[in-house]
Amino acid sequence: MDLDPFALDRALTEAGAALARARATLREDPEAAPARPLASHERVTRRDALVDLEDLAERRPGEPMWKAAVPWMRALVLSRATFVDDRREAFARRITTHPVQEPIRADVSVRAAFGEALTATEPGLAGAWARVVEEVSGEVQAVALLRERRRAEAARLAGEIDLARLDVPAESAELALVAARGVLDATEGLIAPEPSWERAIGAALGRARQEGWPSRIVPRWLLASFPPAALDGLPIAPPPLPPLLGVSSLARAFASVGAAFAEIDRPRGVPRCVARAPSDLLVVRRAALFGALVADPEFVRRETGLTRGAARDQAARALLCLLRSLRVDAARTLLRGVEVRRGELVARGAEELGRALGAPVPGALVGVVPRFDPGCGGEGRPSVAAALLGALLAAADRERLVETLDEDWFRSPRAADVLRQEHHGHRAEVRATATDVELGLAALRRALSAVA
Repeated sequence: MDLDPFALDRALTEAGAALARARATLREDPEAAPARPLASHERVTRRDALVDLEDLAERRPGEPMWKAAVPWMRALVLSRATFVDDRREAFARRITTHPVQEPIRADVSVRAAFGEALTATEPGLAGAWARVVEEVSGEVQAVALLRERRRAEAARLAGEIDLARLDVPAESAELALVAARGVLDATEGLIAPEPSWERAIGAALGRARQEGWPSRIVPRWLLASFPPAALDGLPIAPPPLPPLLGVSSLARAFASVGAAFAEIDRPRGVPRCVARAPSDLLVVRRAALFGALVADPEFVRRETGLTRGAARDQAARALLCLLRSLRVDAARTLLRGVEVRRGELVARGAEELGRALGAPVPGALVGVVPRFDPGCGGEGRPSVAAALLGALLAAADRERLVETLDEDWFRSPRAADVLRQEHHGHRAEVRATATDVELGLAALRRALSAVA
C-alpha cells in the first residue's frame, strides 16, 4: 500500500462520512439511500486493501499510523459487507403490507405500529398496537438475525477479524460482560416493574412532561447550555437531533454534543485514526457524561429555572429513565456472547431483555425492539457495549469533577481545561481496564444510593 499516512487518514474519514450520510438517509427514507454508499471508496473498504494495510502495519511497527488505521479499515470493510442488510431492515420496518383487523382495519408497517404502541393514550389501545407489532415483526427479526450472521462471516473472510476487539474498547471482551452484569445487579430493584413491554419502553423514554425544557431541540439552544470555554473554537455541529419524545430525547441530544466535543477536540497534526478509534473510549464516556446532565439536579435547576426542590425531583425522575435505557444496553451487551442461532438467541434475548426492562418481552421482538448491538461502524458509530463502558467511566468522571470543582462543574472554565487536556492526551489504543470498570460500578452505586 503506497499511501501517504495523512492521505490514508483522509480517505478513511471521507468513507466514514459517506457511510454516515447513507445511514442517516436510511433512517428517514430508505428509497433515497444509496445501495452501495462505499462504492467510490474501494481503496479503503476492500478486503485486499485491508490485507495490504495489515501487512504494512506488521512490517513497520515503528510507524503508529499504519497500525492505528487498521481498525478503521476493518470497520469499513464489515460495514460494506452488511449495508445490504441494513437497507433490507430499513425497508422491512417501513413496508406497509401487513393487513391487520385490530385496533383498526388497515395495512400497517412495523415502524408505524410501534409508534402507535408508544404514543397511544386510550386504555387498551397501546396494548392492541403492541400485539400488532408482535404479529408483523417476523421479517424484521429475520433480517436482523441474517445481519448478525453475515457480519460474523464477513469478519472471518476478511482475515479472522476479532469482532470483540474491534467493537469493545476494553482490555478484554469479558470486561464488557462484567460491566453489563454489574449494571444489572447495581440497578436491580430501582426500576418499577411494568405489565407490558410497551409500557416499560415508554417509561424508558420518559414521556411525562419535563417542566422548563424547550418544546423542541435546536442546535443553538443545545450548544448555549455549555460554557463558551468548553466549546470555544471547535466547529461542533450536532447530528440530526431527535424529535422531543421525552427526557431520553434530551439526553441523546446532550450526549451528541459530548461525543462531538471529544471527537473534534484533537491535537493538531495528529491523524484522526491515531487519536480516536472506531469505538473510542473517550468519545463514549464524554457522550455519557453530557447525556447524564438531564439527571443532574444543579444542571436541571440552572437550565429550567425550577426551584431547587422541583429540579431535584425532576432530575430523579430523569435518572430512572436513564437507568432503564442503561439496563437495556446491558442486556444487549450480554447477547453479544450468544451464538447466532435463531432459537438460542431469541430465547436468551427474551430472558435478558425481560429482566432489564422489568416487563415480559415476547421472543418475536428480539432484535426488533430494541435492535441487536450493531457493532461499531467505520463512521465512528460506537457499539452498544462501548456505550455501556462509557457510561460507567463517565459516572467516575462526574464524581471526580464534582469533588474537585463542585456541583456546578459544567459551568466551570477549569472543567473545560481538564476535559480538553484529557482530549489532547488521549490516543486510539487506550482501553478500559478491570480497575476502570470496578471504579465506574462503585461510582454508579454511590450515585444511586443518594436517590434510592
